[in-house]
Amino acid sequence: MTESNIPNFKWYLPRAFNDAIYKCKFEQGDILYPSHKGYFKWKEAKHQVRQFIQVKSTSGLSEEDSKGLSARAVFQSNWYSSIIFSVYQAENMSHQEVSTTQGHLYNILWKGEHGELAYSTFEPPQFLQSDFGIVDINRPKPKEDKYESKEEYNYALKKYNEWYRGEKKEMRSRLQEYLNQFRRDPVHVFSFGYDSTNPTSIEKMESLKLAFNKKLRYSVKTISIEVLMSQHNYNFAPTQEIAVFTIQSIERKKIDEIFKDVLHSPNKNATTQRFNIERHGILLYN
Repeated sequence: MTESNIPNFKWYLPRAFNDAIYKCKFEQGDILYPSHKGYFKWKEAKHQVRQFIQVKSTSGLSEEDSKGLSARAVFQSNWYSSIIFSVYQAENMSHQEVSTTQGHLYNILWKGEHGELAYSTFEPPQFLQSDFGIVDINRPKPKEDKYESKEEYNYALKKYNEWYRGEKKEMRSRLQEYLNQFRRDPVHVFSFGYDSTNPTSIEKMESLKLAFNKKLRYSVKTISIEVLMSQHNYNFAPTQEIAVFTIQSIERKKIDEIFKDVLHSPNKNATTQRFNIERHGILLYN
């Protein structure tokens, strides 16, 4: 199911770059090619690609600095951090040095553009949560210590929650309409926001597949988030996809048990344990 490269980028990125893409942090010495042929032995590769990129120096959050921060806070910080790389012409090894940001290199690999754009400003992309809530780095959840009064903070939080719930409701509504095409007797459908560079998302996918392999017949695929984007001004990261499980079973109870076993993380401090599938995605029974 997992491709040998990270999908939806113009440049070919082997899975070895999962962490770099997930954190938006490339490292000194990284070499990137527009085609898989560039990753052959250089004697062969130099005749197969016109150019490549080599990272010369970087900045960004260290592992120590990242502790206690959300994954998206790390991504945003790294996005605006500096980087120097060279664009080499494979034929004669002439090169142009570019001093820019990690986020700009991310955009080059994503959209295949550079040159004059080396000095342009790019906004970080948006991300999907498993339940199809939207994480917009440019619209973060308010923090109380940033406001002069409790009243100002409460108002900002109220407006943020209204925006977040509204966007999530719209996203889930459009997705449910799209997923109806997969529903047929006795097939049920489960879908969640998926990112093949996100370790948590990968673990969730593999855990569900393992559980279903033992107990049910099913199929799974990932589809482009573009199916939901018609006439809507979103800027989702290229790693964002939609995982769709089609599950053959007449017994809803069996399906519910599997999801709870795989997805539920009990709260040790709670007096009662509640599991809500909507926190993990969308489940449509036939």
